[in-house]
Amino acid sequence: MKCMNCGSTNDVIDFVARKEKLFLCVNCRGKLANGQLGKIGRPSLGVTKKVSLTLSEEGWKRLDELAKGNRSQYLRHLVLEAQSEDWSNDACLGYAMLGMENMGYSERQIQELLRAIKSEFDWKSVEEAKCAYKDSSY
Repeated sequence: MKCMNCGSTNDVIDFVARKEKLFLCVNCRGKLANGQLGKIGRPSLGVTKKVSLTLSEEGWKRLDELAKGNRSQYLRHLVLEAQSEDWSNDACLGYAMLGMENMGYSERQIQELLRAIKSEFDWKSVEEAKCAYKDSSY
């Protein structure tokens, strides 16, 4: 085992302190006991808040496949991606609406298409939609 603080292998033990499992060498344990070590463990990425997420069994299986063993990292990526300006559902709907208006479609036809597109946002990822378009004859 290696010390999680300094990387030493000198008399490293694992123990739990403040609900966190630590791996520290004899020197770092001494520093911890004397208050000289400061914060230990991995550096914080920000403020941690707990949430509860309900998905179907199939949804959890899919999430775990996509997360490749690291749900927190994957969900963090999804949240950041959703906040990105690269993709906007409203922009997509705007492009479709403008294109249909330019082609002379009726208001009813435009509303029907926009409703159909909105429902796909809930079932297909951006990547799946991109692949569907690339694989189509359009």
